[in-house]
This record gives sequence, structure tokens and C-alpha cells, in this order.
Amino acid sequence: HWAAEFAKYFFSVGEDFKRIENLKFKAVILPKMRLQLTLIYLPDKKAVTFRYANSAQDYSVGKLVFS
Repeated sequence: HWAAEFAKYFFSVGEDFKRIENLKFKAVILPKMRLQLTLIYLPDKKAVTFRYANSAQDYSVGKLVFS
């Protein structure tokens, strides 16, 4: 949800979220953990890739596709 909201705020993807692709949960995110969210805009695909990670590992990755 956070990745989609930030994607809509920072990139011109529109409001209509279509689907999530390649979603991977790689580790459990516990309360009070500090993670970095990285978003990469793919304008030709109307999509945004996301990655939740810290310096040690990835926790969640995927691609949000907008219509």
C-alpha cells in the first residue's frame, strides 16, 4: 500500500492501480524496523518497481502496474 501511494505521489502513473507483478516477500518485517523504500519509475510500462530493504537484506520486492 505504501509503495503504491508514494508511486502515485511522485510519478505520473494516475490513480488507477491495476495489479502487482513479481511480488516477493523475502523476510518478515517486524514492528519498529527501519527500512528503505526504493521506487523506480518505468514510464513506457506505466509501472513502478519497489524494494523494501535495509543495509543487510531485502524484505519485499515487486512491480506495481497502473492503467
